[in-house]
Amino acid sequence: MDTELGIHLYQQVDVARHDLQFDDLSLSLPRHLKEDLLEPHVLIVDLRKPEDYNAGHIPGAHNIPFMDILAKLDTLPKDKPILVYCYMGQTGAHVTADLRSLGYDAHNLSGGFGAWVDAKLPVE
Repeated sequence: MDTELGIHLYQQVDVARHDLQFDDLSLSLPRHLKEDLLEPHVLIVDLRKPEDYNAGHIPGAHNIPFMDILAKLDTLPKDKPILVYCYMGQTGAHVTADLRSLGYDAHNLSGGFGAWVDAKLPVE
């Protein structure tokens, strides 16, 4: 197995151990983010295209498209949790692994924005 792929898979499994229940859907999040998800001390980063972000996003999320994330590292805090999400969770898992390897407290929203919407959670 490719080492980089193995690291990404491990990070996804690590995050997926902690479940946050909304109705019949389970959104995987770290325990310490469960109650604080929409609080200001958690940075929420939407990795989707700007036009998709503008059409609807998690309240309080900041749009940093996937292709721009490395160029924007200096805008990300290392002193608070970062929740990233994409369309379905795969890109978010890769970005989470990369951010963690750089010392960020990063977490992926498993299932991405699609899972959020399917759970009928708030959208701006």
